[in-house]
Order: sequence, then C-alpha cells, then structure tokens
Amino acid sequence: MLKTTGRCSLFVIAALVLALAGGDNCVAEGPQSRMVDGKIEYPAVAGDATSFSILDAEGRPVLRYRYAEVPRKPYADQLHSPSGVQVLRDAPHDHLHHHALMFALSVDGVDFWGEFDDRNGKQIHRKIGGVNITNRDGLRRVSFTQELDWIGPKSDDPLMIEQRTIGEYRGADLGATLIEWRSLLKTPPEKESIELTGHHY
Repeated sequence: MLKTTGRCSLFVIAALVLALAGGDNCVAEGPQSRMVDGKIEYPAVAGDATSFSILDAEGRPVLRYRYAEVPRKPYADQLHSPSGVQVLRDAPHDHLHHHALMFALSVDGVDFWGEFDDRNGKQIHRKIGGVNITNRDGLRRVSFTQELDWIGPKSDDPLMIEQRTIGEYRGADLGATLIEWRSLLKTPPEKESIELTGHHY
C-alpha cells in the first residue's frame, strides 16, 4: 500500500523486448511518406480516433496504443520486435480482463484491474499529444503523453489524475525494442490524499 498526500507520486514502468526471431510480417497502412534528400522518410507517429502509434523508420508500427473504444482502460495492444514480430497478447481466454501492456491498481479501495464488476473503476481518456522526438547518445526517442482521469463507479469526479508518457527508443546497435512507460499520478485538487493498493504480480 502506498498513501500519497500532496501533489503527486511517480511510477516508472519499462518493458524491454529482446530481438525475436521472425520475418518482416508487420505492415502498416496509412502513414504518408515524403522524400528528404533523396530518401523516403516516414512520420514518427500516426493516430486516428481510437489509437496512437509510434512508427519505425519504414513507417511500420512499433507500438500501437488504444485510448478510445476500450472496455475500462487505455493500453498498448501491439508491440513489435525489430524483425516485426508482435509480442503482446490482448485478453487471452483465461485472462479476459488483462489487456496486453496496461497499468492498473486500486485507488481508495476502487479496483481498476478488473472489468466485469459494476464496482470496478475506469480510466477515462482526456487528451493525447505532447509528441516529443529527441536524439541522444546514438538513441532516438519518440514519445507521446496522455492525460487520464481515474473514475470510480459512483461518481464522475476523478479519484486520481494521471499523466502517462510512453516512449520508444531506437538505435542502430540496440538490437531490441525498448519501451518506456511513465505514469505521473496526482491527487485531484479537491482531495488531500489518495491510497494506492494492488497485488505484487
């Protein structure tokens, strides 16, 4: 259990996917390419009304993040190795409530992990943006930021406010897909504290 008072708590979650065997079976449709100095260049990100994707140098998705038309919480449903292998499973038959790469815990006794009980909370998408591209020490980082409200079942007032940043690192010698997930958790203005609980798994 973590009890936080004041402005915020910070959790950092990172996922590293090692280079996996497999062919180039990852195909993206839609990103518009352009010619730059005689080379085809693709945008670093693409989005629509329900999802946001970070793209590789050829315009193929590395990570797809679903933020709308989701049961109770936004999540990444696709994560590809450098060879294009999709490594995530979304809602497998024995864990229907588990959506690929997600973040959930309990806030003030409200469970945000489950989905099939009227007592479960919802993470509500408010805004996505803050696209940032940086290059440092041979690594390129592409990231975006989402703002969410964690809402309980009895009120539309947020129990907690989250600023979630997801980034992807790439480099010529990295040989892996490296994803960074940061969640800045804040108490709503009208609350002095929140209690965070969860399971160790």
